Amino acid sequence: MTVTIEDILTVSLMTPMGDPVRDPMNCKMGLPTILWGTPGIGKSYRMEFVSTCLGLPCEIILPSTRQPEDASGAAMPDGMGGVMFVSLLPGVTRLKANQYGVLILDELSCARPAVQAAFLGVILDRRVGDEKLPPGIRILAAANSADEAAGGWELEPPMANRLCHIDVPVPTDKDWTTWLMADESPTITPLEYAHTQLAVGWDAAWQWARALRFGFGKANQDDKVLLNIPKEGDPNRGRGWPSPRSWTMALRAMATCKVFHMSDDVMSTFVTGCVGQGIGIEFLTWVRNADLPSVEDVLTNGWEPDMRRLDRSVAVYSSVAMYLARLMKTNQAEAIMYGPVAWRLFTKGWDAGLGDIVFSPSQLLVQNGFVFGVSKEMDKAMKDLLPKMVDAGFAALITRRD
Repeated sequence: MTVTIEDILTVSLMTPMGDPVRDPMNCKMGLPTILWGTPGIGKSYRMEFVSTCLGLPCEIILPSTRQPEDASGAAMPDGMGGVMFVSLLPGVTRLKANQYGVLILDELSCARPAVQAAFLGVILDRRVGDEKLPPGIRILAAANSADEAAGGWELEPPMANRLCHIDVPVPTDKDWTTWLMADESPTITPLEYAHTQLAVGWDAAWQWARALRFGFGKANQDDKVLLNIPKEGDPNRGRGWPSPRSWTMALRAMATCKVFHMSDDVMSTFVTGCVGQGIGIEFLTWVRNADLPSVEDVLTNGWEPDMRRLDRSVAVYSSVAMYLARLMKTNQAEAIMYGPVAWRLFTKGWDAGLGDIVFSPSQLLVQNGFVFGVSKEMDKAMKDLLPKMVDAGFAALITRRD
C-alpha cells in the first residue's frame, strides 16, 4: 500500500504527547516530524496544505537565517528589576495568540549547530526563552541532505533524537502530473472530529502499543534495543535511532495510527522514522509474528495463553490490566463489568503455568480497585484465583470491603 505524505502529516499533527482523555487542555499535540527530500519536491507546501485542511494555521521559520537567541530568547527587562527571555520570532507570537497551529522549521539542515541547539527546547519542550508555547502548537520540519543543502549541516544527535525522520521520495512525472490534474483534494479529517476520535479510541490503542513494546522487550533483552547512539561518522547519527524518548514517540505514533485506522505501512514508517531502520524492522517483525489481539477482543471473546510464546502472553495480560486500570478512572461501571472477565482470564493463565506472568498484571488490577466487595461477580471470579496465589504472597494485597 502506498504511504502518502498526507497520511504521514495527519498522524504527525494529531499524535498526542500527553493524555488526550484525562487532560486534554494540557496535552501537547503533535509528534515533531521532519521530512527529508530533494529540494523542490514540495515538502513545505504539503505541510501547509495538510495543516490548512485540518484547520490549523501555519507559520514558517527558516532557522538558517536566525541567531541562537531568536529561539532561546533575548534578554529583556521584566519590570521588576530583573530580566526575562522573550521570543524574537514573529511567527511564534502569532501562533501563541491563536493558541494552536503549526510551526514549520524549513531547511533545518541549513542551520548551524549553535542554532540547532537553540531550537532543541522549541521542539521538545515547546518553549521559546521563558515563554511556554500553548499545547495546541505542533512542530514540523523539512530538510535536504547535507550534500544537497546550501551550506548544509548534519543534524546533531540531540536534535535528531527529538524528531521522527521521514524520507520523501522524488515523484515520477506520472505521479506528479496525476496529482496536478486531480479534481479532488485528499480526504483529511477535520480537526474537531479528529480530537473526538482520539478521545474515544486513545486508551485502548495506547495500551495496545505499550503492551507490544513490553512483549518485544521480554523477547529481546539486549539493552541496545532501548538505547543505541550511532558512533561518530555513522550517517544514522543525524537520523532516527533508539532511545527511551524515540521509543515513546514511536509508540504514540503507533497508537495514533490505530485510532485513525491507518495502514500497517504508515505505522511502520513512523516506527523506523523514530528508532531507525535496524531495530525498527526487528520490532515490526516481532509485532507481525505476535499477532496480538486487541484488548476489546480479549475481554469480549476470551483468549487462550500460549506456553510457547511467553512474550506474547506477557503483552496480552499486561495490556488487559493497563486498559482496565485506566478505564476505572473514566468509566467505573464499564470497568467493573469487565473486571470479572479479566480475573477469569488470569485464572486461566495461572492454571496454564503462567503464574509469574499473571502476577504483576493481577497486582495492577488490585491496586486500581478490582477487589473483593465491588460486585458479586468480581468476588466469584477472584475466589477461583486467590487461593492459588496465597503462597506467592498475593493475598496481602487483597482487601475485603464490608
